[in-house]
Amino acid sequence: MITFYDFLCPPPQVTKSGNTWKTRLTLNYKGLPYKTENIEYAEIADLYKKHGIPPAIVFPNGHAHYTLPVIKDDSSGKDVFVVDSLEIAKYLDKTYPNTPRLIPDVEDAEAQIKAFENQMNGTFVSVMPVMFKASLSSITERSQEFFKAARVRDMNFIFPHKPVSSWDDIQFTPEEVQAAWASLEKPLDALSNRFGGKETFHWALGDQITSADLILAGLLLCVKAVNGEDSPQWQSIMTWSNGKWKTFLDKLEPYQSQEN
Repeated sequence: MITFYDFLCPPPQVTKSGNTWKTRLTLNYKGLPYKTENIEYAEIADLYKKHGIPPAIVFPNGHAHYTLPVIKDDSSGKDVFVVDSLEIAKYLDKTYPNTPRLIPDVEDAEAQIKAFENQMNGTFVSVMPVMFKASLSSITERSQEFFKAARVRDMNFIFPHKPVSSWDDIQFTPEEVQAAWASLEKPLDALSNRFGGKETFHWALGDQITSADLILAGLLLCVKAVNGEDSPQWQSIMTWSNGKWKTFLDKLEPYQSQEN
């Protein structure tokens, strides 16, 4: 059985992490049985240390970064832990070859997917600070101080030219929030060409779903969860590119279940 570690949120338990969404979509698309174990932000480092999992990232200052997603697979008779959504997809492709592949077995497929992931991270970076701030309400009270400190580190890593010293330094006016969300429209409109343009549809790498598609879907579902399905921000995004991103998520709706 596979155990999927996701972030614990106050009720209702709705995943607000783009990274864990990527892995949940991966598991659901492959049709693999799994169970979810939701853990506090403050307990992620303990999970890594308990099982001898190397840190996901070590920053230049030596600070170890522990994050999700993580899966544990005991199908071989021993516990195998895998970190990072793309590494998890690679592991599942190899370990369960009778399930739909997410990294095509063709030259440069993995490199293309990694390049696409970097592109998407760059596309959504403009809204990350706003999302950090809006996500606090989805964190349990026990983990809020931990979450704040982690996001301050993230801000200083992502935006070294705009250092912040505390959570309270991360402040935005309503106009700045609106401008941040609006800044997504142009790059997503350009991205629609990769998915068949405004009149037709295909997946990021062609006719089949790959990890590239789930990378984008995870980010969009994170935006949806943070803002709310009925929010003006989300409703606006669903109209962009002639409704391309609504169509995109509708096609992936069968894999969005959080019932495991």
